[in-house]
Amino acid sequence: MADGRVVVIGAGPAGLEAARLAADLGARVTVVEKKQALGGMPISANYAALTHGFRSAEEAMGEMISAVVDHPNIELRTSSQVTAMSGSAPELSLTIANGDASEEVSAGAVIVATGFRHFDPGRETQQYGYYEFPDVITLADAEAMLKADNFVRPSNGEVPERVAFIQCVGSRDRQIGNEFCSKVCCGISSKQAIEIRQQVPDARVFIFYIDMRMYGYWENDIYWPAQEQYKVNYVKGIVTEILLKGDKLVVRGED
Repeated sequence: MADGRVVVIGAGPAGLEAARLAADLGARVTVVEKKQALGGMPISANYAALTHGFRSAEEAMGEMISAVVDHPNIELRTSSQVTAMSGSAPELSLTIANGDASEEVSAGAVIVATGFRHFDPGRETQQYGYYEFPDVITLADAEAMLKADNFVRPSNGEVPERVAFIQCVGSRDRQIGNEFCSKVCCGISSKQAIEIRQQVPDARVFIFYIDMRMYGYWENDIYWPAQEQYKVNYVKGIVTEILLKGDKLVVRGED
């Protein structure tokens, strides 16, 4: 007989929400998370604020985690991984391992929400000098600095006069095998540009883009306020290289 259990693999934002919704509909849910802590990338990567509404990442994720931890229909298995699966819905068999111990679990459905890894710009796109220049940082690096309310140049601890975002690094690039658009970088860059202007009001912020892929909430609540209220400069063009001139970086590109 088919088991009505739903197994959710991953306890980041998507996995937590999927687990809660399935449990609210009456399903018995087992959440399998390979780490000890719940919350996924917003917690492990120390995010500052989440959209919508620039809410504190810890506050927003805390609500999602509590909704799952306190739900009577949800079983949590942290520090665990699904190592094997056989059968087909609604008769599935999974092996869940925790350390040296493993257990066979039956399920009617499986939701895979295993998240993502941040792209390492020094891995393939060496032209931007991520490992060469301390002041070349990623969105994840910037997020941690914004959370600490300490957006400064890593090279000397000084507040930057100008900040440049380079879009589509690691995506839409056939040479490194990532032909897809991440769908979030335009919005997150614009969100961070607003936060930088809030923390460092005198800084000029530029976003170099191929095309802005923002719609709905991203356009109305992020893109237009970034331009009109916070005076973020959007520059259509491709950055070709970053050079060190004195103690500052020079961004070269083509329109």
